[in-house]
Amino acid sequence: MKRLACAFVVAAVAAPLAAAAAPSAVKPVVIPIRVENGRPAGGIGRPTVRKGTLVRIVVTSNAGREVHLHGYDIERPLRKGKPAVIQFRARLVGRFELEMHRPDALLARLTVRP
Repeated sequence: MKRLACAFVVAAVAAPLAAAAAPSAVKPVVIPIRVENGRPAGGIGRPTVRKGTLVRIVVTSNAGREVHLHGYDIERPLRKGKPAVIQFRARLVGRFELEMHRPDALLARLTVRP
């Protein structure tokens, strides 16, 4: 009977811990970028994250047609007033430029550290 009780206690403690560690429970680091008249509001962003981090870059713009994260080769269309979302797991270490195209503008330099 004691073994059965111990098994229930272990299961009761382990289940919530496993759920907390599940990938779906991980919240992304959100990097908001606002573009006004073809330039990043507040200047070029310099966010830094650790390798393995789930990253969500949210770009809102009143100009431009496309946003592109170099190194990860992720592109998203830009539409006036609607956010463009780039979400990815930071698996590459280094510095990566986020650019807007048409008009061309550097929006941020994302650094991924080991």
